[in-house]
Amino acid sequence: MKLLLKPLLQQGITPDRERLSDVQVRGSVFILDGVEYDFGRMQPGGYLPPEAYHGTPFIDIRFVDGDRLYLHYIHQVTSEVMMQFPREVESIPVDQDGKVEVAFSYEHPMG
Repeated sequence: MKLLLKPLLQQGITPDRERLSDVQVRGSVFILDGVEYDFGRMQPGGYLPPEAYHGTPFIDIRFVDGDRLYLHYIHQVTSEVMMQFPREVESIPVDQDGKVEVAFSYEHPMG
């Protein structure tokens, strides 16, 4: 499954609990910090209403560009990363299984 990941950076509540989220993809399964979310039943053109993912790290889940599943989610970062980058970073297209590296590059609001 083709994914388009859109991380929203969020710092942990206390400095002693700071961490960087771990993101992996395996087929239709998105793995965030060891928790698996299987999107295999979603069909291109489909969308999940917000109440379907209430209480999860997801902000928006829908298909874009026909067959690419867009996942806007909360990505935990350290205070050091939070001071260097804005909360919204560039979307990350994912076309193969494995660990996803979030490079913390970002889209400048002025283009």
